[in-house]
Amino acid sequence: MLITAVLCAVVLGGPTLPPRTPAQRLAIHITDVSPSASPYAVELAERIMFEAGHYGLDPALFAAIGFIESRFRLYPYNGRPETTLASPWRIYPTEEWLLIPRATRLRLSRDIVVSTARAALILARHVRRCKGGPVCYARYNRTPPRRGYIVALYRRARILRRILHGQ
Repeated sequence: MLITAVLCAVVLGGPTLPPRTPAQRLAIHITDVSPSASPYAVELAERIMFEAGHYGLDPALFAAIGFIESRFRLYPYNGRPETTLASPWRIYPTEEWLLIPRATRLRLSRDIVVSTARAALILARHVRRCKGGPVCYARYNRTPPRRGYIVALYRRARILRRILHGQ
């Protein structure tokens, strides 16, 4: 009897799940590429989508920077969490940031909301000054990007666009 009910539900198109949002699809991707990011993957994906929309950034390129810089990890491979200034973004500190006491900077850099908002703000300021696109996004740290960075950013952004659009 139970088997018949399950079979009828499957054949007749039982209840379907609502489609995933772009943030949910991005969170799944973050967990796939960096299993250690699973505790904060959903929050990070939601912040990426929110900040990209708020500042008018391309969410795929913004997320691609997080992937290339750290694979969405909060800490470097060999860094000690208690001493490493860490976030998924690896953004060079601004003058204002350096005025904050070091202990507070360590705590804030590990906060997904603060670090993602800070990265988006710095990136948005930079993107307004240049024409946009992977080359512009790659130079957000005010230094020439390392060899292959722009190509890697372009490729990763293309993959992330497909994920965000559900393809």
